[in-house]
Amino acid sequence: MGTTTLSIRPIVGTKTVEHSDDISILIPCYGKAAFIKSAVQSCINQTLSPKNVIVYLMDKESQDMKSELEQLSPIVHCHLKEQMNVSKARNELSKNCPTDWLVFLDADDELDSNFLEVLKNEKGAISACYHRIIKNGEEQTLDYPRLYEHKYHVRKLLTQNLTSLIYKEIALEYPLDEDLCNGGEDTDFWIRVMKDKKWLITLTDKTRFTYNMTSNDNLTLRSSFEESLFKLMEKHCDFYLNELYNSTSICSK
Repeated sequence: MGTTTLSIRPIVGTKTVEHSDDISILIPCYGKAAFIKSAVQSCINQTLSPKNVIVYLMDKESQDMKSELEQLSPIVHCHLKEQMNVSKARNELSKNCPTDWLVFLDADDELDSNFLEVLKNEKGAISACYHRIIKNGEEQTLDYPRLYEHKYHVRKLLTQNLTSLIYKEIALEYPLDEDLCNGGEDTDFWIRVMKDKKWLITLTDKTRFTYNMTSNDNLTLRSSFEESLFKLMEKHCDFYLNELYNSTSICSK
């Protein structure tokens, strides 16, 4: 797969902490049993090995894979859980995370092999990156450079996904909104962090993971998705009106 090159710059904030290799990758899995092994394998194959890959298995098909997944590596730890929405699962995973740093990964996505190594070197309290999209086995064409320079780039390219290297304290300070679990929970997290303008967020210069657009993504009820996004807009009306459409107020030059 090709790698899209972008400019690099900090997004907001100045507060950061010393980076370490004390990293866990957290994966909630429901209805994605066909993809979870590849997701976990991409974590194991990192050039900078994580301390843990912690997986919540929340449906019978994926729960039947517990032994198979844990046999991939001693760092893989699977927990059988009842079904919960993705925001609640991530919040619980964060609270129980045994390391200072964490990465959220969807069960049907895959990290590039140097994901952790590259993001650790960016020195942000949150080190974020872009992703490529695979749909029906084919990489989608995205005009990253044009969108990146566009004033809406934070919403279009960053806030749609939470797969980043995050200091655990931030995940606990800004828990995911469990009422926005049908869409917008990632955007809500980013907006709350950016509105505070405290923690340093850095953005890498290349795509570093793959978002697989699976058939399950099309099963989300459109009405539920739109309702969740409406809640997001209501919650952050001030941000959308006063900051999102004024790129200079969000991003350093």
